[in-house]
Amino acid sequence: MKFINKTTQVLIKPIIIIGFGRSGSSIISDIILKNNDLALVSNFRSKYPKNNYIDLIRLVFDNKFYSLLGQKEQLNKVSFLNRIIFKNSESYPFHNYISKVNFGKRFLNKLELTEKQISEIRKGYFNLLKFQFKKRLGFKITGPSRLKYLNQIFPDARYIYVIREPLPNIRSFIKVGFNQDRINDLWWEGDEIYTKEEIEFVQQNSNQPEYIAALQYFKIHQNHLLEAEFLGIQNKIYTIKYEEFVNNPELKTQQMLNFVGLKIDKNITDFMSRNYVFNQNNKNEFYFSESLDKRVLDIALNGI
Repeated sequence: MKFINKTTQVLIKPIIIIGFGRSGSSIISDIILKNNDLALVSNFRSKYPKNNYIDLIRLVFDNKFYSLLGQKEQLNKVSFLNRIIFKNSESYPFHNYISKVNFGKRFLNKLELTEKQISEIRKGYFNLLKFQFKKRLGFKITGPSRLKYLNQIFPDARYIYVIREPLPNIRSFIKVGFNQDRINDLWWEGDEIYTKEEIEFVQQNSNQPEYIAALQYFKIHQNHLLEAEFLGIQNKIYTIKYEEFVNNPELKTQQMLNFVGLKIDKNITDFMSRNYVFNQNNKNEFYFSESLDKRVLDIALNGI
């Protein structure tokens, strides 16, 4: 391929973890991306997206003598150092910077890249490997899978696609802090994705954030399947159900690593020994209410 030049030809088979927001992708990425061969899109790149040299700071926290990589503060207690140490992050300021689009908020189905654009974007990702001194790239993004866009940049990528049951996933998404300023509107946008009827549905139900979240859940999972089928890359996607993962994290972790061509190393075993994985799909009798649960589930599975 013309766009893979001498600088970026080593950027092969990146591992990309995808799924709806609050699907369980954080704990899975915290485990998989601990592998010592992987360069990460880090929390430092969120603050300094243009600075390649900031990735050298990984050596302070992760080197041949010790490893102090951080994690998401969701399932387990973390030390006070966790906020400042190197860890994997969705880092949308970095993705936005190298892609020159609002990467984090759009589906990107219609974005066609030139060979020059692809080369420049690949260089941006390659610099993560270069300045972290790693062999392979791994990162997590949530929301739309963006498979058509990513396949132009990484035609040999391997994906781990995380799915969580609709009702607990939607309830968690509604409660999460980042979503509060758009709870009554669409968080992920894309004129090519939503029909006129769906846009009107969102406008008419602005006081029902459960419905809006359910519609986005439906559209994101539907679009993922359509993109994968259109590209013919189903064999490059490992689909993992959150509920199955938490029931047997050791087995499912091994299966995911086998799929992407990695081995369990000391970083992964140490992380899993320190952290207890458990199912967060807790409810009393209903997630919302009897009638609301039925309607939300119907939208999430079938659309409006």
